[in-house]
Amino acid sequence: MKTVYFLILILSYSIAANAFTVRTTRYGELVKWESDEIDVYLSPSLEMLGPSNQVYSAIEDAFEIWIHDAEISIQVNFIYADCSPGYATSGKNTNCIAAKSSKTSSNEDAGGNASITYSQTTGEIFDGDIVFYLEAGSWKFEDSQDGLDFKHVALHEIGHFLGLTHSSINKAVMYPTVNLHTQKVSNLHEDDIWGALALYDTSELDEAASCQMTPFAATRPNARTGLFQFLMSLLF
Repeated sequence: MKTVYFLILILSYSIAANAFTVRTTRYGELVKWESDEIDVYLSPSLEMLGPSNQVYSAIEDAFEIWIHDAEISIQVNFIYADCSPGYATSGKNTNCIAAKSSKTSSNEDAGGNASITYSQTTGEIFDGDIVFYLEAGSWKFEDSQDGLDFKHVALHEIGHFLGLTHSSINKAVMYPTVNLHTQKVSNLHEDDIWGALALYDTSELDEAASCQMTPFAATRPNARTGLFQFLMSLLF
């Protein structure tokens, strides 16, 4: 019996923890989209950042990466029309992705900024916007170009749009900073995927692995968690 206790002590300190964080309401509800279909407006202002076909394709691909890699059951419909970022309590609101020439974000180093409006009771997101800033510098769309990788920043801001906050893993898309030397990413880091699963497919998460929300890290299940459960069953 002492041996079993010893193993449990070791395993309890060795269960791997991911570093993603998600947002919750004051009542502990996850902040996420509840609808399985979302209209996203792509403003013509995005063409300030680069060739229109490359800008639009990068955003569309970035959404597809999140939906495919994390198996999120949301269909995104893109509408190419004027839109205004921000939320108004009256009048028409659109999920708008746009560009601005000057920064309005509180983060002066930001290449982009995402904002969401959600129910403080249920956590359901009912409006989301992303703004990219021309002032961020030269945006790049090809590996041969110099500048800030647009697709990487788009992936990051879409993560916020979906409800994720930041990760402390520097190879994760949701790491808070990016620099001019960051390479174009074609898929998500495991930490990003587990963050999306925590929001949109909690059945994939082991019930024994508690998911701590912002501002804490979240714990993900693994083989050692299962062994931990087995050893606990020997005691109770």
